[in-house]
Amino acid sequence: MNDALVIRPAVEGDVEAMAAWTARVPLFAEHGITAAGVERQLRTALTDAGASLLVAERGGVPVGFAHFLRQGGFGRSGYLKLLSVDGAVRSQGVGRALMAALEEAYGRPNGLFLLCTHANADARRFYEGLGYAQVGEVPDYLTPGLREVIYFKPAPKGAAP
Repeated sequence: MNDALVIRPAVEGDVEAMAAWTARVPLFAEHGITAAGVERQLRTALTDAGASLLVAERGGVPVGFAHFLRQGGFGRSGYLKLLSVDGAVRSQGVGRALMAALEEAYGRPNGLFLLCTHANADARRFYEGLGYAQVGEVPDYLTPGLREVIYFKPAPKGAAP
C-alpha cells in the first residue's frame, strides 16, 4: 500500500468517513457538531461554487480535510471554515499539508482568515506556527460561553493573484 499523502478535491464518497471522525473530536462535540451536521455541511460544500473542499488521503483513505470559503473573510479574503484530521494520524503532517495546499491555491491576493476556539491551545500553536496572527476575538459567536480567536495570514508580499 502506498503511504504517500495526496491532497485532492473531495468527492461524495469521502463525506461519510470525514464526518465520522470529525464528530468524534471532543472540541467539535463541545460545539454541538454531529456526524449528520458535518455530512450536510460537506455535501453542501461539494456543490457550492464559492467553496472548496480539499481532502488528504493516504493509501486511498481520507485522513483529513479542509473546508474553505473563497471570499468568506469579509467578502474579500478566504476563510477556513473547518479543518479536521482523523485522530489516528494527528501530528503526522496532514493538517500542515492541507494548509499549505489551501494557501497555495487560495491565499492570494488577499490572505486567509480562520477562527479557532480560544481554549484550543494545540490548534492555536499550530496556526501560529504556520504564520497566522491573532487579530481579534469574538465571544459567544459559535457557542455560548466560548471565545473564538480570529486569525489572519496575509498573502506573501508581491504574490500574484
